[in-house]
Amino acid sequence: MPRMTRIAAALALAVALSAVALAQELPQEDPAAEEALAQALSAVNGASFHFVYSIWPVQEANSPVTGEGDLDRGSQSFRYTVSTDAQDETADHGNDGEWILAEGVMYHDAGAGWQPGDRDLTYMSITSMIAPFESYPFAKMLGSPEDGNLDLLALAGTDEVDGVQAAHYRFATKEIEMLGTATYEVWIAGDPAAPTLVVLQSTDEAGQVSRVTYSAIGEDVTITAP
Repeated sequence: MPRMTRIAAALALAVALSAVALAQELPQEDPAAEEALAQALSAVNGASFHFVYSIWPVQEANSPVTGEGDLDRGSQSFRYTVSTDAQDETADHGNDGEWILAEGVMYHDAGAGWQPGDRDLTYMSITSMIAPFESYPFAKMLGSPEDGNLDLLALAGTDEVDGVQAAHYRFATKEIEMLGTATYEVWIAGDPAAPTLVVLQSTDEAGQVSRVTYSAIGEDVTITAP
């Protein structure tokens, strides 16, 4: 073999080996993690549940809104509490108290009894919290580890959450449309297709953490107007 041919072949082999090594070093997709996430989200989306939440209402807020409640999936009715930091001047303290959404009407009890006709949108955050996690396939279309704007969904370990063992998954995005720059984490206890508990958590680039815990998934809930 002529000398130049041997050199070219050696260079081609070196390039090929480098490409293989780089491919092995890059994070790989985890089909099992993606299936577990999809199953858990489907379970939450299709059932009644109890929820506990801590959500940042707007990026400029100084504190999150917290509370807990129940969703009756069959009637799309909610009953929940709203609590804001009394020292936070950016918070809408007028929405503190207990809320019921039943048959399309909202009722508010701020401590002096139930009054119809007020309006609070906190309940929408409980269901919309699911959207970024459902959008993971979309994130894979717009980002990748090679581009530096997506950390692939992967199993991060097993943690104890509310007294039960839960599989912990995470992915992260950087300036991806609709998902922005954030770290997304989910904990799933039990069979992902019929979980006993699901926790969704997002941490934005400012370090603000929003978190919703879904439990009693699939159990009967009855919510009626007061």
